[in-house]
Amino acid sequence: MATLADVEGVLHDRLGELLTVVGWPTASPNAKLVDPIGWALRALGYAADLGSVSDSDVAQLPDSHVDALLDLAELRTLENLLGNYKLVSTRAGEIDQKFGELGQRLLTMLPHKRQTVAAMHGDKLVIRLGQSDRKHAALRTL
Repeated sequence: MATLADVEGVLHDRLGELLTVVGWPTASPNAKLVDPIGWALRALGYAADLGSVSDSDVAQLPDSHVDALLDLAELRTLENLLGNYKLVSTRAGEIDQKFGELGQRLLTMLPHKRQTVAAMHGDKLVIRLGQSDRKHAALRTL
């Protein structure tokens, strides 16, 4: 059974370099990951407070939903990085920070990541991530 620290650890492993670049902490507990983890839990149909996530929240998940939680939380973290930071390039003397390239990279990555997560985990979600996770129904007369 996964714990909150386990989930944060995987997210740190997946996104550690990006988190460092934008100044987010890369150690647990990480307040910046509360929203992504909580959103992922709610997207999977589990209860989670908006302002806090705990081991008991993560413990609700069966093992079959842990990978979906991780992928959804990673997606939301990437979206938060893009939406909350001014990723602009700066140059001062010999210091050249190309954060604008990071923003462009995120803009390129996010649609593919969203589509991949929807395709892999769409059947477990209570929300829609995009066109690929539409559920179809048909009525036929007998």
